[in-house]
Amino acid sequence: SPPHIRRPTLAHALLEFQVKRCLLMHILLIDDDDSVRTCLQVMLQYLDYECVASAGGEEVFQLMQAQPFDLVLTDVDMPFVTGIEIVTRCAVYHPGLPIIVMSGGSVPTALPPDTPFLAKPFALADLTRVVNKLTKLPRR
Repeated sequence: SPPHIRRPTLAHALLEFQVKRCLLMHILLIDDDDSVRTCLQVMLQYLDYECVASAGGEEVFQLMQAQPFDLVLTDVDMPFVTGIEIVTRCAVYHPGLPIIVMSGGSVPTALPPDTPFLAKPFALADLTRVVNKLTKLPRR
């Protein structure tokens, strides 16, 4: 190659990766069903979101203390800690954190009225629409 054109170094590529990672939205995905969680994680990564997946329980709150998230996507019907409890505790300890609740059943009556809800199964376009509405960031 011509001498005036510099090839990217490993350090440059690493810096570019770190910058891109900082710009990605960090989403905490919570679902006790392994197959649903894996599918949703793939969908979110396809949409260029940084995704941390959890099966639920107290681990959710440990993750939220360990790192900041821009959005939470949680199932409702889970053992140990329900999606309603996650919404309630987030309102106290992480006010303003956007939360999307999803369920294969009906909209829970205990859910605060303005909480976005996705009925399972849902399409990639539905997930994208709700996330975009909450984050005000244009995506694919």
